[in-house]
Amino acid sequence: MSPQSKEKNPELSIITINYQTDDLVVNLVKKLVPRLGVEIIIVDNSPTDSLHHKLSKRSDIRYFFTGKNLGFSGGNNFGLARARGEWLLLLNSDTLVTTAEILRMLEHTRRQGYLVSAPKLIQPDGKIQNNVGYFDSFLKHPLNYLFARPRFLTCSSVNENVLVDLLTGSAMLIHNSVFKQIGTLDEKNFFMYYEDIDFSYRLHQKGVPVLYDPDVRILHLGGASSDQDTRQKNKNYQHGLTVYLTKNRGYLYAKINNLFHFLA
Repeated sequence: MSPQSKEKNPELSIITINYQTDDLVVNLVKKLVPRLGVEIIIVDNSPTDSLHHKLSKRSDIRYFFTGKNLGFSGGNNFGLARARGEWLLLLNSDTLVTTAEILRMLEHTRRQGYLVSAPKLIQPDGKIQNNVGYFDSFLKHPLNYLFARPRFLTCSSVNENVLVDLLTGSAMLIHNSVFKQIGTLDEKNFFMYYEDIDFSYRLHQKGVPVLYDPDVRILHLGGASSDQDTRQKNKNYQHGLTVYLTKNRGYLYAKINNLFHFLA
């Protein structure tokens, strides 16, 4: 039995959600080799628990079969409620990264005194994803401000650590004290899409900065779960956008946006 199984309070909990992406999760877990102080929580939203039988029998892996699709918000919150780590990494199943790389990001974040961070995300073709950004002030960009519109940073041009306002849900490293301050993902209103932007907006309102660490790199295959049903994906995206605007700016702003597509 490895040391992880004896630890009641690990340093880091890595949470990933499965929805009919068994092979991706298996490949991700293979990269996440056991390390002292690290637990892996897999929340399975799939119709069956076939993944459970494909995973290696490791004491650092905690598998939970929900029996229904809780969505991105609900699935992550399910994992967060069971996580024991001081730090939590919400990590998409369609990513590949080593445990050592994650711990390096954690160390960078802690050493610089921040509570939230995001890595550089790289696509299979080598392109850098724009996964962090800002919420503009009224003076800087009135339209962005009025519609709480996220302005994404061109991450390919960033080579040093920078503080930003928002991060996307593919890879989010968060200290557990942050959830106590602003709450978890809003599963009541968001099933999939814009829950990460809503969470970031709450961070921004509370003055909690996000550290973008381009020195840490994670391969992001992109959309493996949601792309199984493109029509449903688009429907979920538009619903998430409308809910985000209604919640943070009001029904009128959501209606105006739907008419003029200010935020697409």
